[in-house]
Amino acid sequence: MYGGTDIIRCFTVEATMRFLHTWLLVTAVLKSASTRTLSYEDCGSTVQIKSVKMKPCKLSPCELTKLGNDTIQIKFQTDSDAGSPGDSGFYGTFQGTTFPFFVERPKICDNIKPHCPLKPSSRYTYKNTVSTSEAYPNVHLTGRWVLNNTEGKPMVCVQFPIQIVEK
Repeated sequence: MYGGTDIIRCFTVEATMRFLHTWLLVTAVLKSASTRTLSYEDCGSTVQIKSVKMKPCKLSPCELTKLGNDTIQIKFQTDSDAGSPGDSGFYGTFQGTTFPFFVERPKICDNIKPHCPLKPSSRYTYKNTVSTSEAYPNVHLTGRWVLNNTEGKPMVCVQFPIQIVEK
């Protein structure tokens, strides 16, 4: 026969498990809502793009907040002609004028898994953070991420609509 403390202990464990289950479910839903696969246009990649995600990005166009940090993730598969990875860049184009965004770590090999060197027919995940200047106007524009090889030729080039917004 169970005593009063055993019943309370069982109730406490059950309540804790329900709370943890609910918390994990809510966290998973919120995480998936803040990062989504982007609709993008390939602008000259020499590798096969598997997916492009930006966090936080809930809508299209992707909203970049002034003085905010946004993280991009590009999954791709190499071929035999990709070349050695060089630098990455993120650019905005508005009414024919292109300007750079600040990329924290521009060296591709500092932001890729598995690590460099790239091997043919292998899958990689590139992840990096970009900062949006307070000086940029609130506009809709085209964002372009480029991962160049050491010869300056794009291995990855994707573009998608973005909007700069106030914090």
